[in-house]
Amino acid sequence: MDQGMLELVKQIRNPGPRAQNFLGDAYMFAKEAYLDSSENGEATLTHTAEIARVVGSWGLGALTMSAALLSKVPLNGTYTGTIKERLGTHLLSLIQRLRTLSLISFDVSKAQSVRSFSTFFIATAQDLRVLIVRIAEHLVMLRKSEALPLKEAERLAQETLKVYVPLADRLGMYETVKELENIAFAILHPRVYKKLSDSLALQEQDQAEVMTHYLDMLTTALREGGINDPFLESRTKTIYNIYKKAKKKRAGVADVYDIHALRVIVESIEECYRALGVIHSNCPPIHGRLKDYIALPKSNGYQSLHTTVISKDGITIEIQIRTRRMHHNAQFGFAAHATYKHPEGAEMLQWFPYFFPPPSMDVSSSGDETLEQKLPQWITSLTSPTTYVSPLTEENVQRQKKFLENYVFVFDSDGLVTKLTNPAIVIDYIHTLRGRKDTTAFDIQINNIDATPETPLTNGDIIDLLSRKSNEE
Repeated sequence: MDQGMLELVKQIRNPGPRAQNFLGDAYMFAKEAYLDSSENGEATLTHTAEIARVVGSWGLGALTMSAALLSKVPLNGTYTGTIKERLGTHLLSLIQRLRTLSLISFDVSKAQSVRSFSTFFIATAQDLRVLIVRIAEHLVMLRKSEALPLKEAERLAQETLKVYVPLADRLGMYETVKELENIAFAILHPRVYKKLSDSLALQEQDQAEVMTHYLDMLTTALREGGINDPFLESRTKTIYNIYKKAKKKRAGVADVYDIHALRVIVESIEECYRALGVIHSNCPPIHGRLKDYIALPKSNGYQSLHTTVISKDGITIEIQIRTRRMHHNAQFGFAAHATYKHPEGAEMLQWFPYFFPPPSMDVSSSGDETLEQKLPQWITSLTSPTTYVSPLTEENVQRQKKFLENYVFVFDSDGLVTKLTNPAIVIDYIHTLRGRKDTTAFDIQINNIDATPETPLTNGDIIDLLSRKSNEE
């Protein structure tokens, strides 16, 4: 077996004969297609295989790994027919959606461009696995950013923070969020990153041991206090989020209380308050840091108890206490924590539940704990070898169809996307551009065909505005 294939097989979540054969067929076809269609075929295969390995490491199965592997294959008549015949229509559908998303771009310096891209990104993905593969590809590129020119690396980092971090957080991929944020922040603010990193590294090992101790101690104390099945998890803020919070408070790192945090999930509201009492009896709270968002929810519906305590070692620990339903709402409902944490991604995230059905409320810690930290259980349900169908419900499909009837997404010659209300004509697009209001200053082409300011626009149209002065020259 090819060495590259062996590395991929190691990552399959369910490595049965069917999955291995399916991925093997996809790998061999990818190898043939890339080597035949490009001088850089070997490099392309290496790149897509790395994306597939990341997808596999997150717990997704052979179908999604194969989609990642074939995501750069040219979808001409020959290759499209071969994929459909050899590997099936479901895989072809995933690849086509990935190709569509790979062809669009946005200007990271313009909020309107980011919003249009984000909405189009969610609306056209149609399948959670497409979003996950895109996150994996972006992570792979970010890991290799040292080889890029500085400007290109900075653009990649800005895209990361404005689109991919909010999306990964929305999917519950917390370990991935940390890596994305830290690499992006290191690119954009290398000196600040190093200073913060060095400062935190001095305390990291001792504090990690303290957090593990308190996790175990509080789990025991809560059970002894009559709470039968508490779920506790710990996390440390990323360097980027520590920087943001310190900057917002105009304070030093030592003044950011929730660098270390514990989350306690229980069954009922009554247990939330009982858990708070147990915690305060074991760890002295900091005065003025108790916030009751259960009695007084935030304006977006968020509910939880927040308290900050001091460990015996002098470390401040923020603790959030909530029910399973509150946790579900905070992660995936109207009170999505990602929107709170990543306001730059709010436009994209508001469309997420509109197109994708809500996940399971199961927050059990059973199973592979390392995997569960990287990928929530509702996503792993997509990885079964028999789950080779879109997770969308009919209701979500109709919502998506209605949405795409209400809006028109058009592109300029560089692939930048703009969202317009349907129906739209060329002049509506021109009015979204700064400094280009005078329609007599240029000729208009849509999909390489001459057009006028009154020409109707449809989804996917490519608009070229050609300066008449440059044409005359």
